[in-house]
Amino acid sequence: MCLDTDIGKYCEGALLGPQPQPDFRSNDRRATLNSLIDTSRELPRRWLFLDGKGSLPLPEPIYFEQSKPFIDLTMDGLVLGILYWAMRNRIHLDVAGPMSRESLANILELQTAIHSIHGPLYLPIDVVPQMVVDPVEPLQSAALSLFSGGVDSILTLLRHTSESALPVRSVLLIHHQELDRGEDYVDRLINRTKPLLEEVGVDTLVQTTNLRHATSTTVMPGMGQRYFECFGAQLSASLHQYAGHYGHGLTGSNEPYTKLVMEVGSTPATDWLLSSSTMRIVHDGAAFTRTEKVAAIARHPTARKVVHVCLDHPFLNCGRCMKCVRTRMNFLAVGIDEPECFDGSFDLALIDQLKIKKVTTYLELVSILESARKNGTTGAWSRRLASRLRWQGRGSIASNVRKGIALASQAVANRRAPKADPVVETPATRSRANTFNS
Repeated sequence: MCLDTDIGKYCEGALLGPQPQPDFRSNDRRATLNSLIDTSRELPRRWLFLDGKGSLPLPEPIYFEQSKPFIDLTMDGLVLGILYWAMRNRIHLDVAGPMSRESLANILELQTAIHSIHGPLYLPIDVVPQMVVDPVEPLQSAALSLFSGGVDSILTLLRHTSESALPVRSVLLIHHQELDRGEDYVDRLINRTKPLLEEVGVDTLVQTTNLRHATSTTVMPGMGQRYFECFGAQLSASLHQYAGHYGHGLTGSNEPYTKLVMEVGSTPATDWLLSSSTMRIVHDGAAFTRTEKVAAIARHPTARKVVHVCLDHPFLNCGRCMKCVRTRMNFLAVGIDEPECFDGSFDLALIDQLKIKKVTTYLELVSILESARKNGTTGAWSRRLASRLRWQGRGSIASNVRKGIALASQAVANRRAPKADPVVETPATRSRANTFNS
């Protein structure tokens, strides 16, 4: 690991563009993970490189660029950033730098969890650090929270104020370089949410990275990391770059405890395994459904005004995309007809046009309907939603729901190999396997 090192020789190969790539899954390979920190730039940038003859399918070096200096030089977060890729391509990692003992132990258990959930798509690998280090100082009490301006991240922010046991001092907005959201996307999203951030009293940090793109299936078909499955590890890799400044990294939950989808890349069952000796990763908010989260936001005037959920617009809510329509119904289910985060009235005809492609979405809509009935907030909108769900009930998605299979899980179930070791298999794992394969 070097500081202020000329990185030209490492980037030279990447400038040639994607090269022909062999099938690395046919044999076990080894690669050395290196890290360099470049402080000659306006903002410090940490690079991740993989060296290894015949085992370097990454089309470009990976980097993290941020305003705060990199003071924790362990490799824990970098390993997490490419772990799914290495497991998918059966590439063992020799880490040219230190790893914390806690992270090394967690990554070992995390791999068994990934393999158990996804089957033979991800096979456990060796992770061999140059040295193993133990913490010399206690964790910082301050927390850094991932922030997108959406429902999940705003709820986490509201839950962890200065009086919390894990007080959020700063929020982290990750700018994925490859996503085409416009040059001023980050600034305009910050301006939208600034009233809430100032009211709560937290700093805003921005990190730019190409991790998502450089390891994606778009760049490496058949060999890349599937973001739906690995985004928790990738986001934690970003949080770990701030270890030493903050002791805890908070990430907002997706599905609630009562309806967990294990194939999703971030769950309360596995996110704690993304922790290290210098940064504890906390999965926050899984005790609440999305409608319950919206209810909490609805009680906070500023949060209700600035929350951003749109899939089609980077810093406004279009009011017409799937996520906007779902969120409008979340608000209706808690008795808010016209939340300030949306412009104009809700066109109920949009409910009839919902394209429900994922069972997780189907179940969320069912949950909204259940919440409205429980809260006594049903009306014309809920009748249209019920009608839409009944119509969808004749399609393949509802058939999968009845079988207990999410679309994201179905592909996994099809490729899952039977459990061969009766000693390892338990009634719980058999029950889960039967649920997904029935």
